[in-house]
Amino acid sequence: DGAGIGISAVNAGMFRDGITRGAVVTGNQVSNLRINAINDGGYQPPQTIGAGIIAEIEASVMGNTVDTAAGPGILLGTNPAARKLRASGNTVLNTRLGIGFSADPQASDIVISGNVVRGFRTSTPGAAEYGLSGAIVPLASRASGSPGSQR
Repeated sequence: DGAGIGISAVNAGMFRDGITRGAVVTGNQVSNLRINAINDGGYQPPQTIGAGIIAEIEASVMGNTVDTAAGPGILLGTNPAARKLRASGNTVLNTRLGIGFSADPQASDIVISGNVVRGFRTSTPGAAEYGLSGAIVPLASRASGSPGSQR
């Protein structure tokens, strides 16, 4: 309760930080995630995003429950390296957006199927948070300042 990010299976090797491959995130329950400040001047972004589960490359996210998150319930891919990602059989409740995925043209093989998403926020086109609300949402890539990026 109160964590800034629940589970993070990231590192696509874009910043010479190693590569995560073949991660399986299954059977977990994460809840009550918040946006928390990071008190390190060199860290970007300067706060967490309140996400339940983040997977960046070659990962399966299956059979998890995310309940109450200030940010996305599940985030698949945060940059151009996103590939071979799967989210299935998850339950996402009461989040800013249900499941976000990389909309970068270089991202590939992202499968989202059989998930239950309820209680996500909605907003109208043109509203400030429109791109960060909804059940299943393509997200623009930000190679250096993405939701899952680290210094």
